[in-house]
This record gives sequence, C-alpha cells and structure tokens, in this order.
Amino acid sequence: MNAFLPSTVAAGSARVTVTNGVQTGTPFTVTVNAFQPGMLALPHTDNSQSQYLVAVFPDFATYVLPPGYTSLVPTRRAQTGDTIVLFGVGLGPVTPNVPAGQVPRKPARC
Repeated sequence: MNAFLPSTVAAGSARVTVTNGVQTGTPFTVTVNAFQPGMLALPHTDNSQSQYLVAVFPDFATYVLPPGYTSLVPTRRAQTGDTIVLFGVGLGPVTPNVPAGQVPRKPARC
C-alpha cells in the first residue's frame, strides 16, 4: 500500500491501521519517507495495457487521455498549444505553503 501523508508527518516508522468504515485491519508498521517524489496516476488511467499520468485540461474535468479510454471521465487528446495540468506528489514543502489536502490556487515551487 502507498499513501501520501502531509509533509508535516515526521520521517521514520509509524503504526497504521486501515479501516473502511465497517472493518478494521490489523495494525502494521510502515516506513514514512521524508519525500518520495512522483507523478499522480489513478486506477481509472490504467487499462492493463497502458498506464497514463493524471493530466487534465484547465477545466479540471476533462482528462488528457485517448478518446473513449474510460467511461468514468470525459477525455480528449492534447493538441499543440493546449495547456494541461500534471499532478506531482510527494515533493515535500512548497512555496507558497499549501496546507495538506488543499489544491494550490496558483503555481507553487519546491
């Protein structure tokens, strides 16, 4: 299991219990990395033949994927001159500071 935690969580070991609201699993120990940079990819961008990074157009509703790739979200291919948004994760603190769980309203730098 991979989980993204707020950058304020200290690196080291932590005990985790997973629950789905009905059942609770057995607690286990995980390693918390200070930073683990990566690009966001979601299950609905993986069709077992191709895995795509999450990229959206500025409307934040239409995904940059081949037309018809998934029925879960609207999709279209990017064209020359289009602006697209990619999502980086695990990058650590950014400037200006963006609290955990909030989407930045303007570009932030690592």
